[in-house]
Amino acid sequence: MTHDQYMELAIKLAEQSVEKHTGCPCGALIVKDGKIIAKANCEVFQKHNPLRHAEMVAIEKALKKLSATDLQNCDLYTSSEPCPMCFAAIYWTKMKTVYYANTISTAAKYGLDDKFIYAEAAKPPAIRTIPFIHLSEHDATEPFKHWTKKDF
Repeated sequence: MTHDQYMELAIKLAEQSVEKHTGCPCGALIVKDGKIIAKANCEVFQKHNPLRHAEMVAIEKALKKLSATDLQNCDLYTSSEPCPMCFAAIYWTKMKTVYYANTISTAAKYGLDDKFIYAEAAKPPAIRTIPFIHLSEHDATEPFKHWTKKDF
């Protein structure tokens, strides 16, 4: 398949999200070595879970299929430029390339606007709309120390 064919499939998955009312108009698929290993539409409404974006669902399926914790040799095709949550997951899973159709600004025109999240992330933690309060008197470094001694 070509880039265009993969993208057309991602867009079809986005349309299915709307038709079936499973979530926002987003679809995603993950390709490795020219083969689709995962495809997903948004499941936010269906699963009553705001974390079930199409990219997140596709990533979860791909990791499970590959029995892996990263997707280094995989490409993501998504109908819209990823939100901040999906963006982070893409980096955490070390994907090779991301291909997208709609931009963040296009999504914002249709009510899917992430500007607030980007603005909040740029603020000092204590003055965010949801305050993040560092309880510095607690030493939580022991788990990190044990982590560095493990052989995974």
